[in-house]
Amino acid sequence: MSETVLVTGGAGFIGRFVCKELLGRGHKVRVLDSLIEQVHGDRERPEDLPDDVELIRGDVRNGDAVVKALAS
Repeated sequence: MSETVLVTGGAGFIGRFVCKELLGRGHKVRVLDSLIEQVHGDRERPEDLPDDVELIRGDVRNGDAVVKALAS
């Protein structure tokens, strides 16, 4: 049985590598990331974030966003 793993900041440089490793180990991966423009530009999704990763746009400082990411 695969487990869903939430990676906060998973759209960032290190987070993308963590996501790829988790997928390779058979996990489902969900990312919560604010996708700030300074880092990601105006893209909706980083090009090299695997398609199998569920991306939720939100900030970890927002409790509602975290609850949504954990409950999805």
